[in-house]
Amino acid sequence: MRLEGSELVSLLHVLRDPLSVHLYLLLLVQMQYSDGHFLGTYARLMDLMTPPKPERGRRRAGPTYKQLRNALESLVSAGMVRRDERNAEQGQLRLWLASRKKSKKTA
Repeated sequence: MRLEGSELVSLLHVLRDPLSVHLYLLLLVQMQYSDGHFLGTYARLMDLMTPPKPERGRRRAGPTYKQLRNALESLVSAGMVRRDERNAEQGQLRLWLASRKKSKKTA
């Protein structure tokens, strides 16, 4: 996985939100690299963003649904993620990110 300079600027200088950075990196790892498509649920993202249960003591809390929605909205408003228009009617979380597939150059 690689991050472009423009992505780093948006994440670290424009948004400056650790939850948004965490969410964006998780989306990058979970998406299809060929076309930038992510299909999942808020519940799955919340589970992946919650720290694991330690050997002793209580598990630290992960983000709430509202916090996750706000982080995603920040990424959308920054132009880093695009929502599918049919998310609500399909009951899915379908997102689009920039494709990571390297283009083959012909000589």
